[in-house]
Amino acid sequence: MNMANAFCGSWWLQGTHDGGSPKWRSVQDPPRHEINNNDENDRSCYVMHHYLSKKRPIVLTWFAGGVDDHLSRTRKRRNDVSSSAKPALVLVHGAWHKESMWNLLKTYLHNYDVHTLQNPSSAVVPPSELGDLYADARTIRQKVESIDGPVVVVAHSYGGAPTTEGLAGMEDKVKRILYLNAFMPDVGESLVKANAGLDWWWGTDIIDQGAYEMLHAERIFYSDFDPMAAEMAAADLSPHSVKSFEQEITQAAWHTIPSSYVIGEQDHAVPKEAREFMATRAEHVYRVDSGHSPFISQPDRVARFIHEEYLKVTS
Repeated sequence: MNMANAFCGSWWLQGTHDGGSPKWRSVQDPPRHEINNNDENDRSCYVMHHYLSKKRPIVLTWFAGGVDDHLSRTRKRRNDVSSSAKPALVLVHGAWHKESMWNLLKTYLHNYDVHTLQNPSSAVVPPSELGDLYADARTIRQKVESIDGPVVVVAHSYGGAPTTEGLAGMEDKVKRILYLNAFMPDVGESLVKANAGLDWWWGTDIIDQGAYEMLHAERIFYSDFDPMAAEMAAADLSPHSVKSFEQEITQAAWHTIPSSYVIGEQDHAVPKEAREFMATRAEHVYRVDSGHSPFISQPDRVARFIHEEYLKVTS
């Protein structure tokens, strides 16, 4: 049996109000033990499907190619900013992650021109070959420069730091930055400095090779996931550059580019004191009752925040 096809074929999930386990409704109803945890497609399918059903009462049909036409039309109607008026949307992932972390959120953004990128600091390469914060900043800037017309940027977690560095001076092209449970540092600050004296953690498994391996991601990044979904998401993480956490910001885009900040009230990654302080640097703050990764646990809310940012651009 093709595991990916069996798991990502046409099937139904029935959600519940109380956050209980979803009910399977399908002729291709794979028991959980059949999910291949070494297959990125299987893991992302489970995480996507579980969270689309767990957090709210919906019934969803999923196909390997994406959300069905009905949901696509629904999302398109809800995103009522005309396509011709919209800037492109660039999504910047955080530490240890890959650009594929945005896959679920993208299904809620059918009416947007969405672009993602892979930061060199967590690329799938030997730890000694990982890029640093400045390499990430160049990658983000180059991605934005490669897009015709204006853009809006969403940066998650660590991704806020190289976004801040890389987009400085681009206020004519970058219309807004949305910091999503993200670091929003000022000139002279690094992630280490931003968390000085706070309850902070470090992964240290392979630090001698110039990389951090994330420890306890299930409770730090995915605290509002069910245990199996958290385990699958954590299994998809890659080592991350040590240098990138130590390097200081030399220029700060948010000084000249209008920015907003999303605070996940149950975030276990960015310390509360740090996120509350950094949010004061933004012109608008959204709050959501989520952990560190609401783009998976509450993608509809994150899509709504993005929509609100676009209304600020086009109003």
